[in-house]
Amino acid sequence: RYAAPEMFQPSGPVVASDLYSLGCVAHELFTGRPPHVSDSPWELIALHGKSHPSCSGIPDRLGKWVSRLLAPR
Repeated sequence: RYAAPEMFQPSGPVVASDLYSLGCVAHELFTGRPPHVSDSPWELIALHGKSHPSCSGIPDRLGKWVSRLLAPR
């Protein structure tokens, strides 16, 4: 549930992949749930690559930081 979109690309992981994973952990820390939830690994891949999760419920400054970490690009 914490894999960066780049992990599923032929180019593989980059430094930004670690930052994205940090954003996933931070999102769950502040909201109590992972940014994307699915029982299907294929759906999770699609969600991580195309969707930007809501950071509602996270205080404004932290929410902006987490949102930037979770940006698909």
